[in-house]
Amino acid sequence: MDNFKYQLLKFISFFCFALIFCSCGPSSAASRTASPTSSNNHTTPTTSVTSTPAPTVPTQTDCPPDQTARAALMPSIRLGTHPNIFFATQSNTELVFNRYDVTTGQTTQVFSLPETMQHPSPPFARLSNDGQWIIFQGVVGTQSAIQMVRVDGQEFQTLYCGGVDSFLLSPDQKTLAFNLSSGNYDLEMLDMVSGKLQTDYIASRDGSYAFAYYRPLKWQTNTSLFVMKELDGRGGSFDFSFRYNYGIFLVQDTTLDSNAQSTNLESLLIPQSSSSSSSGYCPDFDINQDQILTNDCTGGSGAAPGSAALKGPSTIQIQTLAGNASTIYNDSNNAIMYARFISDTKILFCTQNLTSSRVTQMRTSQNVGLWEINTDGTGLTQIAAFPDNSELSFTLTAYTPSYIVSRDGSQYLVTVSSYSSHTMGLFFGKLQGTEASPVPGTNQYIEATGANPYTAAIGWSTF
Repeated sequence: MDNFKYQLLKFISFFCFALIFCSCGPSSAASRTASPTSSNNHTTPTTSVTSTPAPTVPTQTDCPPDQTARAALMPSIRLGTHPNIFFATQSNTELVFNRYDVTTGQTTQVFSLPETMQHPSPPFARLSNDGQWIIFQGVVGTQSAIQMVRVDGQEFQTLYCGGVDSFLLSPDQKTLAFNLSSGNYDLEMLDMVSGKLQTDYIASRDGSYAFAYYRPLKWQTNTSLFVMKELDGRGGSFDFSFRYNYGIFLVQDTTLDSNAQSTNLESLLIPQSSSSSSSGYCPDFDINQDQILTNDCTGGSGAAPGSAALKGPSTIQIQTLAGNASTIYNDSNNAIMYARFISDTKILFCTQNLTSSRVTQMRTSQNVGLWEINTDGTGLTQIAAFPDNSELSFTLTAYTPSYIVSRDGSQYLVTVSSYSSHTMGLFFGKLQGTEASPVPGTNQYIEATGANPYTAAIGWSTF
């Protein structure tokens, strides 16, 4: 009798999931392709929608009880060898996860959900460290939720419901660190095996400002976490506002709850320009197990009346966790906007001289380029150049190298916006210095109202 009930429940669960999945309807992301902001000729390849047969297990997509979480079910599949770029597209009607195979030139829809206008814009999603799972900020009914789906579109499930600000999975994939929202930004740890929730840090007021809170930045080990201090109500409301962060800290032991927060949080770096949200500088940060990478540029007035400029000289510094800093690179001519570790010995960084007019509300840029340099300051190489009046950046959550470079370390992924055509899209290329190519289906027109489709990079895996 028990076996009959189990089989019956399994059949009903599968039938309901099939109805939900079919009602979403596959939709080709490439059908929304706009003209790419690239000087090279690139033909958009044929888009195909395929699925990889794999065993499934019963999962739950509804919300767990209030203030509780659910253990993740993570059956693995055998991945292929082709490098694939995973990205999300969001319109007024649906949120779609896609993958682009850079070997075959094909785009495949992985999974889609109806757009309820409550998903974050742009979409917030991450790939697991083994490249098999997409974890994203979704919606159940009217509630924000942490959800996940396997990269073959199977095993869709809901782990937590409630206001969520950001999240990050540990290297062993057993702990998910995330911030609450909806009035506070406490730092939570979700045990992915048991579903147990633990509060590691309770947000508190910082002087006359609103809550001081700590966003997950990068895991140092499976039980120690680098976090970024931010102040609610200052520096804008966008995820990971690098320009206005207030320091990098280390949660030394994530297994300890908030009773230990006064001694468990170690300060590693307080940026000099963090005291003012209008400092004019462009600080950016990255961190690995034992080093902090920082860059900055020069801010000031532009040549035209009522304009501001970001320009050189710029620097890249590396600092040990003990505080010993050294400058590895100076650029007297260009603003270094973003820099990231892509391995223990290599750094990728973006340059762009930007002028913004307060009178015309227009932006212009020159010397937009992607560069590579070794962590000891040698081996400076320009990887790619982009047209004037464009803006080059990494995915703003990209502190894990696989968000920027392919798993074999041979190719890169960046976001490029055009000030002249008002478009934004994803571009990729080989680190050996080939010309960048657009990822088909990612180039979107940016409307002034903000009521436009969004594209967001998720990262690299294989398939």
